[in-house]
Amino acid sequence: MNNFTPLKIIAFIIITLFSCQSTDKSPISEYKITRTNFDDILTIEGFVEPTQSISVACPGNTDGVISMIVEDGIRVEEGDTLVIIEDKRLITNYNEDLINLENANAELSKSKADLEMQYAIMEAQVKTNETDTEIANLDSVQMQYLTPNQRKIRELELKQAAIEQ
Repeated sequence: MNNFTPLKIIAFIIITLFSCQSTDKSPISEYKITRTNFDDILTIEGFVEPTQSISVACPGNTDGVISMIVEDGIRVEEGDTLVIIEDKRLITNYNEDLINLENANAELSKSKADLEMQYAIMEAQVKTNETDTEIANLDSVQMQYLTPNQRKIRELELKQAAIEQ
């Protein structure tokens, strides 16, 4: 008993040949692969809404012109300048205050110079009085040889010099 009959062998060969053939008639696709950085970019159209918004009001007594303002939609941090308002009245007051400060400094310098001059005059007067006293003392030595009336006059002059000192 032969398990393999010629009919079975032929059927096996035919099935094997037909099953190994591809039914897809398209050519094989080939792609060249290169190494690059992966950028995950997604472009979407729409509107962005802020996560937090704060209203900023100008002081009521400000009368100025806006010279710079931050553009809408720009992200700002705490402490960033949002608006610059040029107030002519404030600028004028500031300049006047600077002039007043300079005048006060000039007045202070003048007062210091006057005080130093008065001090120098006082020192000169003290030296003059000291000199006058020394001269009077020398004159007192000469008093021994003066007449009584001249001696009285000299004593009064010495007393006057001592009082002025």
